[in-house]
Amino acid sequence: MSLATRLDRRARAGVPPPVAVPLPLDVRAMQAATRLVWVGLVLLLLAGGLLWLAQRPAMTISRISLQGDHAHLSRTEVLTSVVPQLKGQFLTMNLAAAQAAFEGLPWVRRAEVRRVWPGRLVVTLQEHVPVALWQQGEDEQGGDEKLVNSQGEIFDANLGELSEEDLPVLEGPTAESARLLATWQRLAPLFGPLGDELVRLRLSDRGSWLAVLASGAQVQLGRGEAEVLTARAARFVATVGAAVARQQAAGWASADLRHADGYALRFKAAARVE
Repeated sequence: MSLATRLDRRARAGVPPPVAVPLPLDVRAMQAATRLVWVGLVLLLLAGGLLWLAQRPAMTISRISLQGDHAHLSRTEVLTSVVPQLKGQFLTMNLAAAQAAFEGLPWVRRAEVRRVWPGRLVVTLQEHVPVALWQQGEDEQGGDEKLVNSQGEIFDANLGELSEEDLPVLEGPTAESARLLATWQRLAPLFGPLGDELVRLRLSDRGSWLAVLASGAQVQLGRGEAEVLTARAARFVATVGAAVARQQAAGWASADLRHADGYALRFKAAARVE
C-alpha cells in the first residue's frame, strides 16, 4: 500500500498525519561532529597516501629527454642552468616555470615541456635560426653583439658558435627588426646582376634606408616601404651599367636614389698609370 493511500485512510478515520519532531540539539551536534571526524579521517588518509606516493622513486624527475632542435644546447647547460630552477616532483612540478627555464637559454626560441610516466620530462625545443647580425640604432644603447632569427626577432648568443660567418648586418631601431629583415630579403636578390652583394642594411631613426654592398658601394634608398624601395633599386640596377659606361668610369662608389626623376652617382676615380 502506498504512503498516499495510507495517509488518505488515516485522514478519513480522523487520525491526524504524523508530525516530524526535530532531534534534540545535542544529538544533532553529535551527528555533525561525527561527520566532521569522518571527513577529517578521509582527508588525512588521502594526504598520507599522496605523501607516500610523492616519495616513491617513480615520482621523482630522474630523466630529462630533449627533442627537436638542440644543436647548441649541451648537457652541461641543462645541468647548471635549467635543473636548479626545476621545483617540485613529477606531479607537482610547474611546467610553465620549467618551460621558462629552458626558454631562458641563449639559443632556445620555444620550449614545450610535458610529463611522461614514470619520472621523465620530455622537452621539445625550437632553436633560433640566425640569418643576420644585429646592430642597435643611433639613439639606442649599444652592447654585446646580437643576432636576428628567421622570424625577425633579436636574440643573444655566442657568435663564436655560428656555423655561418658571412651574415648580413641589419641596423636600426629594435622595434623594426622584423621589418628590416623583410626588406633585406626583398632587396638582396636585386643586386645580383651587378656582381655584388647586399651586406648591410640600415634604417635610420628618421625612416631613411641605406644599403651597403660587399664592394663598399653605398646606396641611399630614401624613405618608403619595401615595395617603393625595391622599385627604386630595380630601376637603378637596370641602368647603372650604362651610366658608368657613358662616363667611361672605373665604376661607381655611391648612389643616391632619393631623386624623383633619377639618381645621383659618385664614380670611382680611374687608376693612375705611372
